[in-house]
Amino acid sequence: MSDITGCGPLNDKVDCAANVYMAGCHLLPHDDVIGTRCISYVIYLSDPDDEWTAADGGALELYPSESPGVPALVPTAFALPTYNSLALFPVAPGISFHSVQLQSFLTAQWASAIDTATRAADSADQLGHGKVPAYTAGYSTDDSNHWTPQGPLFLQRYLRYTGAAPAASEVLKLQSSLTDAKDVNTTKAGATPPTPSSPGRLLAHVQTALVQSPAFVKWLSLATGVSPTGSRSEVRRLRPGLDYTLAHQAATSSPPIILDAVLCFCDDVGQEGDDEAPWSASGFECYMRAVADGVGDVAAAAFNGEDSTDEDDDAAPVQIGAQNNTLSLVVRDTSTMKFVKFVSCRERGSRWDVNVEYTLPNP
Repeated sequence: MSDITGCGPLNDKVDCAANVYMAGCHLLPHDDVIGTRCISYVIYLSDPDDEWTAADGGALELYPSESPGVPALVPTAFALPTYNSLALFPVAPGISFHSVQLQSFLTAQWASAIDTATRAADSADQLGHGKVPAYTAGYSTDDSNHWTPQGPLFLQRYLRYTGAAPAASEVLKLQSSLTDAKDVNTTKAGATPPTPSSPGRLLAHVQTALVQSPAFVKWLSLATGVSPTGSRSEVRRLRPGLDYTLAHQAATSSPPIILDAVLCFCDDVGQEGDDEAPWSASGFECYMRAVADGVGDVAAAAFNGEDSTDEDDDAAPVQIGAQNNTLSLVVRDTSTMKFVKFVSCRERGSRWDVNVEYTLPNP
């Protein structure tokens, strides 16, 4: 190991601990510096009969350093927890940053049910793949399918699901289903999920049973260090070739500090021959600090990938790309604006998400 890692001479002291990462578990970035530790190693003992793929999450992530003691925001190397494999790396203070990726936020069965439903809806509405969409694609004028267009057009355009909240008995069944990582078609309390022909219904269940649940709020508190005191949420569909939201400041009546939690679903699988990666130039969510003059300059910088002209690094825009079955968390105040970039008709389908704003105590 000394020769492989180039860490220099090692003694015979070895520490060992066993850890189990269940669905929804993760480990935040850290450098593993403890005492005289020189090398960290991981032996993976995952199920040998269940091949692990990148879509399952749970990978070891390695980060480069942007400056001494500060890791980059995005990891550049990954190692899947493949059975009977070994990962090891030298430990260096402020340099050897690594984390364990959050496993797919919903179980594979629920994520698959949502994927099936959303792709079928996009196909039925003839959306994506470069098609010019009909203005009314995805909703009916009598609101019979419970998808309602949101405006005004000079600020935003997308569809919001307005179907009735599921009954308490359905919520209990869903919560059981979400914790059953092997088989949602069990005869226990976790019964078969709602019909895949209704993406709005599926996402409304997730909205009610997951992001509005006390257990999820407790997890948020542990993961972020802040304690939400209330929330409002919506299920959104942003259609390719049609939908967007524009950057604008929050109303003066808005809470001073907000925790945004967005659970996103989209078809992000690239195809051979694509000119660019899916969702690389559209459908992303962007955060920027509002300034008295030059909002347009900051917005342009966010779209063009340029550095902010503001001397304060905190003014640089933060861009979160659309990615399937992922959760993004952002704490912002009323001086921060956000928008979702217009979804190009070249995307393979809609951006679907559960968008939540949690209110936080005043500082």
